[in-house]
Amino acid sequence: MLEILSRPTKDIDALAFIVDAHQLKPIDKFSPEMELAIAKTAGIHRLGHDWFNPEATVLLERGLPDGILERSALHAQQYGPCLRVQFIARMDQVALKLYAAMDPAKGRRHEEDLVVMKPTQDEIKHGVTWLRSWPSNTAFKKRLAFIVEGLGVVM
Repeated sequence: MLEILSRPTKDIDALAFIVDAHQLKPIDKFSPEMELAIAKTAGIHRLGHDWFNPEATVLLERGLPDGILERSALHAQQYGPCLRVQFIARMDQVALKLYAAMDPAKGRRHEEDLVVMKPTQDEIKHGVTWLRSWPSNTAFKKRLAFIVEGLGVVM
């Protein structure tokens, strides 16, 4: 949506409901109207049933990068009278891609995306600062360092 990557995406990861301008609510489930719109869109475009999913909402438990909601407000789109979507800003996309790249099983695609995105040193630092704020073990820290070094960034 923000033209950060040129490859087509397989899905959309919904992060949270915005309760007000400063509060995010985890997505337990979508309204029946939203579920119908998701299903209709899947049928029209031959998408999988889970093409629009709330899997990313688990990140709310760990905490998001500082300022993510305010930055996403700069990339808001209104779709009709009832749906407003805020898209995550590039620096936060880089942070979330770093997180996704940490997955040993599915991270390769996200690592490749990071290479294509050509993140700046500041964008990588933003993501690393966020990920280092989590309680983590040595393996997590080593994997993060490995990914960052692979991007040619020295921390």
